[in-house]
Amino acid sequence: MQVVLFDLDGTLIRGAEAIPGAAEAVEACRRAGVQVRFLTNNSSVTSDQVGVRLRSLGIEAHSSEVRTSGQAAAQLLVERGFRSAFVVGEPALSAVIQAEGIEVIARGDPQRADAVVAGICRSLDYAWIDEALQHLLAGAGWVATNTDRTYPLEAGRVQPGAGATVGALEAASGLTPILAGKPNPEFIRRWMQQEGWPLDQLMVIGDRLDTDIALAKALGSPSYLVLTGVTTSLPDGQAGGADLREWVQSTFGGPRSETSTFSRG
Repeated sequence: MQVVLFDLDGTLIRGAEAIPGAAEAVEACRRAGVQVRFLTNNSSVTSDQVGVRLRSLGIEAHSSEVRTSGQAAAQLLVERGFRSAFVVGEPALSAVIQAEGIEVIARGDPQRADAVVAGICRSLDYAWIDEALQHLLAGAGWVATNTDRTYPLEAGRVQPGAGATVGALEAASGLTPILAGKPNPEFIRRWMQQEGWPLDQLMVIGDRLDTDIALAKALGSPSYLVLTGVTTSLPDGQAGGADLREWVQSTFGGPRSETSTFSRG
């Protein structure tokens, strides 16, 4: 194991709280000489914002170690030759797209966009959906940062994820978007190649079967499922535990959580 790829929401953090064992897991990796990287499907934050947020919660992280689904979408636009995009999402998504040299078409601008990009959008309204639909019907490409249905918060609460935004546009247009973020493995393959790390030396740790664990399977990498986010039980054969303290104990040694359960795949 040369590098561990940690999911954020539901794995290391929930809302404004660090999940028990999160800081210790990251520290254990660094102490053992294992590289740490962070990957989030949350397109409402930049890598710099993620780094600041994690450090404020006692988790050592640097922006250069972080990738977001917004960055994945921006790179996909570049690769597909799209020069402009109409964005349905938070300001951070527009910012990372602009940083790649893609023009972001403002709401109300009559210019037709080359592509529509949708992510989590907490201020989504009917007019925004309608405007994005007109771009799609005019032939714009269609990119989703991710299709996560929910987003885990403190005390086990969830809120609608990007899947709610994407679902509205899918229903209206009848079109299926290109998926940029997890579980699409291409963004991670390129990242690992740039870092010079073989995929068989990568471990993916997350809380969602349909994104984190599916990504690991697509990459051919081992995975570990924590039950601190969306998923509440371990499928047969899936390595995982109640929280990251179990993974630290099984991987690096140390005290075991009395309330956790560990299943080796």
